[in-house]
Amino acid sequence: MNASPSPLQSALTRCKVDPRKQGLYEVQLERAADQYRHDVKLEAYRAELGGRVSYKELNRFKDALRRGTSAEKLVKRWQELDPASHEFVTMHLEYAAKA
Repeated sequence: MNASPSPLQSALTRCKVDPRKQGLYEVQLERAADQYRHDVKLEAYRAELGGRVSYKELNRFKDALRRGTSAEKLVKRWQELDPASHEFVTMHLEYAAKA
């Protein structure tokens, strides 16, 4: 039974890699691809988590505004917000200014 070569083996053969080293390179390339897939999933998870954290922070800031918190405390809270929250508010303010 002839097993057909994997796509990586075919690519390494076309690149004229020494057949004795193809196994090594195949393992390294598979490891790199697995690491890439893992990194993409991790980044998506972190972005989702960051969105939830920013939402909670902004809700607390909004509640502080409604309660009539002093300007000094509001400035302090603003400075403690995540940079992503600052960007979110800035984008919405720019959009509101154009409307």
